Amino acid sequence: MGLGPALNDTPYGKLFVSSEVRRLLENLYSGRDAAIRTMGRAWVESHLSRLCTLRGEYKVNDLRDIARQLSEILGSNGKPC
Repeated sequence: MGLGPALNDTPYGKLFVSSEVRRLLENLYSGRDAAIRTMGRAWVESHLSRLCTLRGEYKVNDLRDIARQLSEILGSNGKPC
């Protein structure tokens, strides 16, 4: 079981949908079985590149700021995975 709802997760009935930032951070996980459990760093970088093109640099900067806050909650303390 995961950590439960975090910053900006959206309620969906009795469940929560992970926020975009949480999905990106969790896909940077590099621990045990990471290759089969995550999309990996290349996918995250590609997603951020597309996001920058579609929504602008300001959106990527907003995600970065939220990711700093969320990383503390998820336990990475802002360190790269």
